[in-house]
Order: sequence, then structure tokens, then C-alpha cells
Amino acid sequence: DFSKIYQCKGWPYSGYCGDETYSPLNNQKGCNGAVCWPTAWTYIGGCSGTIAPTGAPMFTSLAQWEKEGCPDEYVANNPNYKGGDHVSISKNEDNTYGIVWKCKEGTTEPWCRSEGYAPGTQYGGQAWEKVGHCEGTMSPTTAP
Repeated sequence: DFSKIYQCKGWPYSGYCGDETYSPLNNQKGCNGAVCWPTAWTYIGGCSGTIAPTGAPMFTSLAQWEKEGCPDEYVANNPNYKGGDHVSISKNEDNTYGIVWKCKEGTTEPWCRSEGYAPGTQYGGQAWEKVGHCEGTMSPTTAP
């Protein structure tokens, strides 16, 4: 019956869960005249009907970065990053479109220098704040 929900028991019984003899779908009485599935499985409950369709996902657009072009591309393990620095992560082949990130200020500022906290990675949000998207490159500045 596919409308019932079962959970595999923990060790030492979990080894039986992959064995067809102990499958909750097996109705043969192969364990001393009884079905075998209760040895390996716990009946959790049942379900009926169908799940109603959900609405379409909603997306929020990322704001345009307020400056011209994209800041310099992020460089892993750059020892010079400090709080307030902006970098970009390119999102196309010619580096003319990207996501802008800002190094957070405070106690997590040193993490901006570590590749383990690179923008857009699993832990990147602890060191970097997503600012917006950018297009193009920044205009060169005059020499001092």
C-alpha cells in the first residue's frame, strides 16, 4: 500500500531495511508465521488524496549598483581586503555583468581575506553583503 509511511529503524535493525523479505510491501509471513517488516520498519502514518498545486515562485530583482561599471573582480585570499571594500563576481564570459559584494565591517572583516568566506559561497554571507548587480567596467581614474 503506497499510501502508508514507514521509517527504517535504527541500528541494529537498520541492516534489514534493504532486504526485500523485510519490505513493508511484502505480505508473506516469513518470520515465524508473521510478516517481517515490523522488525526493520516503524509505521509512521498514512496519507490520502493529493497535494494541492502551489503558486508560482516569486523572485525579487537585485538592485543596480549605484556606481558606473563593475568593481574589481574578487581575488581569493587577498590580504588587502578590508571592511567597506567592494568586489564583483562575474556572471558572463566577458566580465561585463556581475554581482557586487561589500566586505562587512566589524569582527568578521578579516574573513573577507579568506577563500573559505568568498562571496556567494556557503559561508560568504558571514563576511560579505550582496549589494546589487553591475554592468560594464569602471572608468579609469586619473593618476595622482
